[in-house]
Amino acid sequence: MQASLPKSLPPGRIIESYREDGRLVWMSDRKLLDADAWWRRLYADRSTTGLYPVLLEYSEDMHDHKVGGHGPVDAAAYFHDAWEPDAWPTFPAWPGLAKPAAAKAEPDARAAEAATAAVREDRARCLALVQAERGSDVPVALNWPGMANHMSTHELSGVLRSWEDRFGARLAGFGHADLYLSAAVPPRDLHEAHVLAAEHYLACPDLFHSDLDLDWDAYPEQLMTRREWRFWWD
Repeated sequence: MQASLPKSLPPGRIIESYREDGRLVWMSDRKLLDADAWWRRLYADRSTTGLYPVLLEYSEDMHDHKVGGHGPVDAAAYFHDAWEPDAWPTFPAWPGLAKPAAAKAEPDARAAEAATAAVREDRARCLALVQAERGSDVPVALNWPGMANHMSTHELSGVLRSWEDRFGARLAGFGHADLYLSAAVPPRDLHEAHVLAAEHYLACPDLFHSDLDLDWDAYPEQLMTRREWRFWWD
């Protein structure tokens, strides 16, 4: 669909460097105290505008742009190829993709909660609108560099798309090298939670090696109730 800016927006501008591939990207000029309120409103209107809202740490984060030439990488193939026997000691071999619980999901409500948390904790208060069909397409659309030391934007996009489909995950925003997601449907049992934890490790090992407060043993069980996933790459 043709993307179009809403009539009412905070002060901002269209980023011309993204127009080379015909993609519309708008960004606020500065941090917004009510960025979460704007995000919720624009998220609700995304099917009408064709624009997906994203919270950013700084409005200058995404001005260098070059669109890649292919689509999202298949997540199962990515995890299979990235698997190492000692990557996640629970499993001697790659166990396949984790399965979510068969439960009623509220992905939009969980996404709003993640956006509000990012703003209230002052992790991301700038706002962007990105021409993208779903949140998993945004890293490629913006050529986000945060995970560049570990995976490509197309690999990240494929992983996020798979988490969207299986766990009702939704993209809320970015820091320089941080990624903020909501999760609406948790793993259905502890085994599947361990499989999902292995996926998180394969996508973002820096989180496990650099976060001194993260308890590797407790992490899978936490995933059964956690509704916000945060990732950080060095």
